[in-house]
Amino acid sequence: MDILTAFGRAATTYDAQRRILIPCFDAFYSAVPAILSPRLAPDSGRGRRVLDLGAGTGLLAAVLLARYPGLAVTLVDGSPDMLEQAGRRFAALAAADGPAAGASPAVTRVVGDYRTLDLRAGGPWDAVVSALSIHQLTDAEKEALYGRIHDALAPGGVFVNADQVAAATPALEGRMALDWEDTVRAAGLPDAELAAARTRMLHDRCATAEAQLDMLRRVGFRDVDVWFRDRQFCVFSGTRAEPPAAVPQPESW
Repeated sequence: MDILTAFGRAATTYDAQRRILIPCFDAFYSAVPAILSPRLAPDSGRGRRVLDLGAGTGLLAAVLLARYPGLAVTLVDGSPDMLEQAGRRFAALAAADGPAAGASPAVTRVVGDYRTLDLRAGGPWDAVVSALSIHQLTDAEKEALYGRIHDALAPGGVFVNADQVAAATPALEGRMALDWEDTVRAAGLPDAELAAARTRMLHDRCATAEAQLDMLRRVGFRDVDVWFRDRQFCVFSGTRAEPPAAVPQPESW
């Protein structure tokens, strides 16, 4: 089964099991808006435009909008079914907000493969984010994508990836996999849902956090580091450098 089919089939039930499948759910997702606080705060003086790659049902975007109302968010995903669920999510949020001015989120949905889309379209972006998607790319595809993200950011813009990463050794990788399965079974995940998750995991191409930090540095990011990690779940970021400040020149006489 190809990856789009696997995620398309899961679209209507995808969110229901997130807190079980991601045992560190709250800390994992809340790390993203915390990292972006200086960039996306309402008093930042910026346009506050965010690009969400592999956005799925809009779960991460909803977390960001809850923290920073008024963002303009563009969701990109290869699955029309997942983005349809995202549309329903934000339509429900808009209906719940009522007619209050500015309450409805400005969310644009784009169906497409972010490996080939022009990420600069609609930018430059104040932030580019992704959750649980980029680990499905090969290492070469990851680094190429990171370079394109860097070029699509505004100066000082921030990239945050909340994703699965590989363990340092195959032995640790096996231990983490067993620990994760024991944890989700203990939390009551039905066998059918575990089987569906395993099917989606066949597409995983995880790299270590350390390798990906090196990729970010190579393509030009600065202030690269890990902000949160719980076993295979990791949140890391990098910033596009600001242009150097102009040096005042002495007056000529």
